[in-house]
Amino acid sequence: MKVMRVFLLLVVFAVGLSGCARYQWRYTFPPGGTQSDFNRDIAYCNDYARTWCATNGTMVVSGSRQDYSWGQRNVNISGNRACGDQQLENVRNDCMGMKGYTYTREKVGQERSVQSTQPKNVMASEAKAHIDRGIDYGKQGQLDQAIAEFTKAIEINPRHAEAYYNRGVSYLRKGQYDQATSDYTKAIEINPRYAEAYYNRAVSYWKKGQYDQATSDYTKAIEINPRHAEAYYNRAVSYYRIGDYGKSWEDLEKAKSLGYNRIHPGFLEDLQKKREAMKIGSIPSTQPKNVTASEAKAYIDRGIAYENQGQYQEAIESYKQVTRINPNDDKAYSRLGSLYGKLNRFQEAIDACKEATRLNSNDVNAYGILGATYSKLGRHEEAIEAFKQTIRISPNDPRGHFGLSVQYGQIGRYDEAIEALNQAIRINPNNANAYNNRGYVYLEVGKDQSALQDLQKAIELDKNKANSYVGLSIFYLHEMKIEEAKNYYKKAIEIEPSWKLGPDALEKEKRYWFPPKVKQNINEILSLL
Repeated sequence: MKVMRVFLLLVVFAVGLSGCARYQWRYTFPPGGTQSDFNRDIAYCNDYARTWCATNGTMVVSGSRQDYSWGQRNVNISGNRACGDQQLENVRNDCMGMKGYTYTREKVGQERSVQSTQPKNVMASEAKAHIDRGIDYGKQGQLDQAIAEFTKAIEINPRHAEAYYNRGVSYLRKGQYDQATSDYTKAIEINPRYAEAYYNRAVSYWKKGQYDQATSDYTKAIEINPRHAEAYYNRAVSYYRIGDYGKSWEDLEKAKSLGYNRIHPGFLEDLQKKREAMKIGSIPSTQPKNVTASEAKAYIDRGIAYENQGQYQEAIESYKQVTRINPNDDKAYSRLGSLYGKLNRFQEAIDACKEATRLNSNDVNAYGILGATYSKLGRHEEAIEAFKQTIRISPNDPRGHFGLSVQYGQIGRYDEAIEALNQAIRINPNNANAYNNRGYVYLEVGKDQSALQDLQKAIELDKNKANSYVGLSIFYLHEMKIEEAKNYYKKAIEIEPSWKLGPDALEKEKRYWFPPKVKQNINEILSLL
């Protein structure tokens, strides 16, 4: 028979009609609990209750703050508290209930009562059960089922921060970044000291290209938990992305000092190069008012240097200066279009490239940028016309044919996609991407043997091409050879773990696009793993 461990906590004075009556709370710990667990949890829940009241009431927060090792803070509270003592206790006890405790209130000196079966405790236990099941589903990659469980927990307790947080994790893994951001925000509203919610919301922002917001949330996570090595590392990457290489380097060093050792070698190498370039000396920012056409090249070079250092606004101004010196310089507009595209300023990219092609109908780079930009916006017919222009200008450049094939594939014109890929392979017989994509189109239209040959050729050219192994997995699924299908998909996951997320998430990240039948096949294989 298991012994339930019981702990007493003397808390406050309750004022009633008969004057002051002293009472205490009795907590029964879940099986396996320890005194150390209890001390930690009650400290956390006291802090949580105070913080919640400070956020949701008219409470004045003051006094000293003591940092605990797990990153929470004990806040001394004074002033007009809207919660009141009873509500403060209710919030704390809700928190303890979420952690698996049951509790009773009794006057000091009264007989010890049996374990409470209050409905509130039952509801807390049910919510926790749904969360536990959701976490288990998440570990198995069954994200929709996990989301359903976390949603049930939220329906039971709409102020369950952990339920919102865990549902946000599932949405993040599915690539549904807006939903993830919304759930993390709700978790933070309930618990403003939730460091991991800030951290994961930052990841969601980063995935959406909102680097300033990501940096801000990583900073908040670090303020709550100054030893959050992953937050320092990811903030370093965010600073790098917005061109602040000095701060990026500082955060990288801090992450390393905290024991973080999963630093991407390409990131480290490129950041070192950027810092070396900065040491050479900053580029003069002043620009003479009176310039001649002969100085245009100097401004182009200056813009390129700014761009390489991540000083994008300065680069834009330098390229614009070239257009003032020589309004007919198509290369300056092409450079502007390229940089605007990199910054996701798509309409400005389109306008600049259109001006470049107006000035020079043979500006192949401008047409290529137009095609890529239209593709990102889902304007496939316009992208097709742009890539056709790149082929007209440079028919032996495989990139135009490859770009054209992608657009045809995305609107279901598979015969034309295959023909465009044929041309790309004819020009460059060692183009693994072209063989891979043609293999996928063949799978979609039912030409499985042709698909098999192309996918095997792609792997021959690039043994680490994860999506080609996924293609082979689909081929063997069609052949009803389930074990071979599973093994090839597992091989893809070994090379690129993000294949665990499934096609919807990968498309959200703009990393891949899948024809409808192929997508269905991938989901079927994932369900078999």
